[in-house]
Amino acid sequence: MLAQEKKRVTKTRIMFVLGAAIILVFSALQSEIIFLTLFQKSGNMVEYIQSYFPPDFSDWKIYLEDTIITISMGLWGTILAAIFAVPFSILASENMCPIWIVQPIRRILDAMRAINEVVFALIFVVAVGLGPFAGVLALFVHTAGTLGKLFSEAVESIEPGPVEGIRATGAS
Repeated sequence: MLAQEKKRVTKTRIMFVLGAAIILVFSALQSEIIFLTLFQKSGNMVEYIQSYFPPDFSDWKIYLEDTIITISMGLWGTILAAIFAVPFSILASENMCPIWIVQPIRRILDAMRAINEVVFALIFVVAVGLGPFAGVLALFVHTAGTLGKLFSEAVESIEPGPVEGIRATGAS
C-alpha cells in the first residue's frame, strides 16, 4: 500500500514538473527569450561601457542645473507629502476616527503607495504638462501614501490613557 502511494505521489510530481516545464518553454518562446543573444551581442555592452571613458565634463553646467532641479523636486515632493500625510494619518488611525472613515482613507493610502511614481508621473504629465512640476506631484502623491501609513501606525501606537484623558476634558 505504501509503495503504491509513493508511486502515485512520484507520478503526480513528474506530471507537475513536466507541465511547469512546458509552460516555461511556451512562455519563453512567446517572450522571445534567446539567451544566446546575450553572448552574441556582448560587444554592444562593451562599447557602451567604453563610451564612459574618459569622462567628458564639457557640459558640467547642464549637469549641475539638472542635479539642482532633481534635488529640488525631491525636496518639494517630500515637504508636500509630509504636510498632507499628517491629516491623512489621523484619519487613517482607528483610535482617532470611526471605522467608516478609517477604512476608505487606508485604501486611498494603499493605492498611493502601491502605484509606482512613474505611473503617477505619466498621469501628471498629461494633467500639468512635461516638466519638473509633474515629477514633484508624482513624488508627492507616492510619498504621501507612504508617510501617511507610517504616521498612522505611530498614532495608533499611542497609549490609550493620554488620549482618553484629553477626550475627558472635552477635546474631540
